[in-house]
Amino acid sequence: MDYTISSVDRALRMLQALSELPGSGVTELAERTGCTKSQTFRILYTLEAQGYVTKDADRSYRLGFQTMLLGDQARRQSPLIAAAEPHINDIYERIRQNVLLIVRHGMRTACVLLRASPDRDQIYAEFGRTGPLHAGGGPKVMLANAPCEIQEAVLTGELTRYTRKTICDPDTLRALLEKIRTDGWHLSEADLDDDKRSVAAPVRDASGEVVAAISVTAPEDYLQGARLDETRDLVLQTVERLSVALGYRGTPVVHA
Repeated sequence: MDYTISSVDRALRMLQALSELPGSGVTELAERTGCTKSQTFRILYTLEAQGYVTKDADRSYRLGFQTMLLGDQARRQSPLIAAAEPHINDIYERIRQNVLLIVRHGMRTACVLLRASPDRDQIYAEFGRTGPLHAGGGPKVMLANAPCEIQEAVLTGELTRYTRKTICDPDTLRALLEKIRTDGWHLSEADLDDDKRSVAAPVRDASGEVVAAISVTAPEDYLQGARLDETRDLVLQTVERLSVALGYRGTPVVHA
């Protein structure tokens, strides 16, 4: 049976659309969510009354402060984030490069923790931002360990090119995902951010499922030679400790 409440579903899709398209108006949001303009207006009016949406003078909409407060509470209540935060901070204090915790959210990834490099060198991932599964270190680790139906949906769908090194051939990507599962880690070569490399490895929970990936993203000239080896070892040691903290003791679940 379908227990979905359609009005709640539409409201949540509206919030998601605003998170991706801040400053949108009723017409744009209606097109994005598949709602009628009348439905869109009523949903926005209700969300605005509860503080989840704010309306600008030009009648465009943005997420309100209530979403920020709710998100902060969700972060505080997440066992994964609570367990991961000291480990992310430890890596950052040792290498001072971008350190990320990536999770899969449906057919996308989301950055749920980020310690950014002090030089503020721009990278695709930002805290709270969603991204692709087929490009980047952490995303490909998540894809390699995702259920088979998710992998196939990505491999048979559109593989957007982000840089000249983005892998857009399904067969090449499929072979790489197998290698990632075998190796237990991945070095991404500037396929999401130009001139950046990323070292990532999976985090497992008590059931053996991969629930996140820890990734270090840094300039290509930093992740070379001995520093690459040291960073890889640091990431692998960290995901092992974090997985144990989450209750992992047994054989990993592998989605081939």
